[in-house]
Amino acid sequence: MKQSYDAATCYHCELPIPRDFNKSIEILGKSRDLCCEGCLAVASMIVDNGLEDYYKFRTEPGEKPEKISNLEAELVAYDQQQLQQDFLTYTTDGENSILLYAEQIRCSACAWLLERTLSKLVGVKSIQVNVSAQIVHLSWNPELVKLSDLLKQMHQLGYSATPYKQEETIEKQKSIQKGWLKRLGLAGLGMMQVMMFAVALYLGAFDGMASEYQWLIRHVSFLIATPILLYSGYPFYSSAFMALKNKQLNMDVPITLALFVAYIASLWALTTESGEVYFDSVTMFIFFLLIGRYIEFRVRQQVSERVYKGNSNKPSFAEKYDEQSGDYVATPVNAVKQNDRLLVRSGKQVVVDGELISESAELNLSMLNGEFLPTSLQQGQKVLAGSVNNHQPFIMKAEIGKEGSYWDKLLRLQEMALLDKPRAGLLADKVARYFVSAILLIASLVAAYWISVGSEDALWITLSVLVVSCPCALSLATPVAMTCGTLAYNQKNILIKGQDFLQASSDITDIVFDKTGTLTSGIVSIDSVDTFGQYDKEKVLSIIAALEHTSEHPIAKAFSGYYSNKVTADSVSFLPFKGVKGTVLGQDYYFGSEQGLASELLEELSKQNKAINDVLFLAKGRALVATVTLKDELRQDAKAVCDTLREEGYNLHLLSGDPSSQVEQVAKQLGFDHWKNQAQPKQKLSYIQSLQQQGKNVLMVGDGVNDAPVMSAANASIAMANAADITRTSADCYLLADQLSYIPFALEKAQSTQRIIKQNLAWAIGYNVTMIPLAAMGYIPPYVAAIGMSLSSIVVVINSLRLKR
Repeated sequence: MKQSYDAATCYHCELPIPRDFNKSIEILGKSRDLCCEGCLAVASMIVDNGLEDYYKFRTEPGEKPEKISNLEAELVAYDQQQLQQDFLTYTTDGENSILLYAEQIRCSACAWLLERTLSKLVGVKSIQVNVSAQIVHLSWNPELVKLSDLLKQMHQLGYSATPYKQEETIEKQKSIQKGWLKRLGLAGLGMMQVMMFAVALYLGAFDGMASEYQWLIRHVSFLIATPILLYSGYPFYSSAFMALKNKQLNMDVPITLALFVAYIASLWALTTESGEVYFDSVTMFIFFLLIGRYIEFRVRQQVSERVYKGNSNKPSFAEKYDEQSGDYVATPVNAVKQNDRLLVRSGKQVVVDGELISESAELNLSMLNGEFLPTSLQQGQKVLAGSVNNHQPFIMKAEIGKEGSYWDKLLRLQEMALLDKPRAGLLADKVARYFVSAILLIASLVAAYWISVGSEDALWITLSVLVVSCPCALSLATPVAMTCGTLAYNQKNILIKGQDFLQASSDITDIVFDKTGTLTSGIVSIDSVDTFGQYDKEKVLSIIAALEHTSEHPIAKAFSGYYSNKVTADSVSFLPFKGVKGTVLGQDYYFGSEQGLASELLEELSKQNKAINDVLFLAKGRALVATVTLKDELRQDAKAVCDTLREEGYNLHLLSGDPSSQVEQVAKQLGFDHWKNQAQPKQKLSYIQSLQQQGKNVLMVGDGVNDAPVMSAANASIAMANAADITRTSADCYLLADQLSYIPFALEKAQSTQRIIKQNLAWAIGYNVTMIPLAAMGYIPPYVAAIGMSLSSIVVVINSLRLKR
């Protein structure tokens, strides 16, 4: 039987209410009618969770929920671990993370509703919504809540979220882009036609055009302008109408008001055959406004594609050794396990991190660090996912980490930067909202004045004020510059955790460097070995190698080549900032700095005037066995980078845990005025805090585990490419390419971003301060106001695009 409907619409989805459905719920103090059980369930859920403000701030109607019973089978499939591996961004003990795509997300109210509702559920760790990209980043505890339950909850709210797929998002964005181009094309063609008729009317007024021809031209202009208003202008007035419905103001309100006032006034003049028609102004308004909006959309689209594109570059299969067939067979990446042997053919991409089993390999790491020159690896070295085999096939052993591969971690950092909401952008949006109220007040006062003096141009002067003062440029000033700045970092293979880094690093006064692995290469090598008694050099090195065998410290790596299975160590323990001790061949040994030596040995060395800060000691009990001197070469670009930073006015500091005199040598070689050796993490932290107490803004650059606390305390921080995981986590910025030369670029780009933002804000504010009085005095006709307003937005966008260079 055919369903019959009443004229009333559902308060949630705004669709017609069937006559046989009579249910309502109290929302915002009033009884609201709903159209079905689904909308009733969603509205009840929103009210029960205390989220009624959603209906105040939404700018689009809610989605009509699908019948959840029909979706449960599909959603439950996402709980399968094998299927989840295709979508999870990372997984750790007690936490999974995934990107979801929901095309129903249209405004900040949608983000607010999703974040508030899901964050209250047991097991949800965090949720972030990117409205412009329609992406949801969700982290949850799979032991406490199932992914299908979370997806079901989102469906009940009207958001049919599914795991993010790059290809689908690109197709969606292409469809949106086509829609913008269609609206823009129609507006452009229509504007040219209407303008030709307008010119004819203006010229005809002087040449005495016959009234029937004027009547014809005006009606043709009306016929052309109407579809432009209804179709091309739809994004503006639909947004404005929804804002007003929810008792909110946005930048589209004055635009819509101007468009409809001009159109209705022209229609009145047309039907009464009195006054002038301004259909040409209406079409010009829409055309130039669309140009600004389209450019903004394209900028955001490019940034989104750049940041998320790594997800689509992931290969789906690996060639794993099959013991039964004795050959390498194609296997899904999520089926690869720890220590599996994988074959990587020439030209193919490495799919997981691992260890090289073949004697050598030549890899292109451009996707990871931007370096296009091939990198040669030797047997036993680490192979990273995302690198491409440049040469002959090689065999590797898979290493499966809980948080995914190195490549996965990079993608996760990029995604977090895109989801970040900087304070400056939020402030600009808030100012723009208040500015809209001021515009409407000013326009009302201008209209009242010109009407009171009996001016025939009161309407058009008011329209000019409404259009010329639209705060589009003000709203675009900060976010477009921020996104372009972020894109510039990504293009240089510099990852930032959040866009606040752009602001924090723009006013740095002092830069504090770590030494080993930051200013130096971090590749420690043996300079000299002095032995005592019956010990020879080879025996000493084999003992030290046994003690350091399980350590990841750069010093330990200097001895790794001397390790032998014939000489092993037992009861090994590492002494923080001192060294290591253990039992080798039945004897107790200590290897490290003077801080771990017995007091008798220190006294003896002191009597002999032996230098103790520049060497490491191997001691057996209370007897000295050998001294070892190490060396660590400066990076090739360290001198040039430090000179550049000093010329730019930065104060440079060197803090190192190295007790040797090499710290002083490096400081003098690089021209540092401030340096300190043998600095433990607490001392480094105190040093940073003392600078901050002097009013300094400090940038910390480091790579070691002991730099992590200082990274968090500094105003801004940068981690080197080979930094420890905890250091990268603590840092605000992470260099993918192991080059110091990117530090001046990062600082300069941060300053450029802030400079561009200030220029944009100055332009937007200066434009409004100048143009509003001129428009209010009647010196700016409506079509010039439309051009000026659109140009102001385009200037802001183009100025921001300079950051991409």
